[in-house]
Amino acid sequence: MPLYEYLCNDCDHRFEKRMSFEVASEPQDCPKCGSETKKLISHFSAFNSLGSSIRGIKGASGNAGPYNRPGTYE
Repeated sequence: MPLYEYLCNDCDHRFEKRMSFEVASEPQDCPKCGSETKKLISHFSAFNSLGSSIRGIKGASGNAGPYNRPGTYE
């Protein structure tokens, strides 16, 4: 189940909430003050089978991170 990050519009409380995709678009109230919140864009890490972090996965920025080796080109 995905983990979503939220920021309160009034008290700036930042919190995470685990919920299914089906309800992720529903508005969430701040657990601290009860005000409306906005969903944040979260960063994530991926791990390979050995437990090592995989960072710099090629995306829209074109950064291939650790996968670029000297002498190789995209």
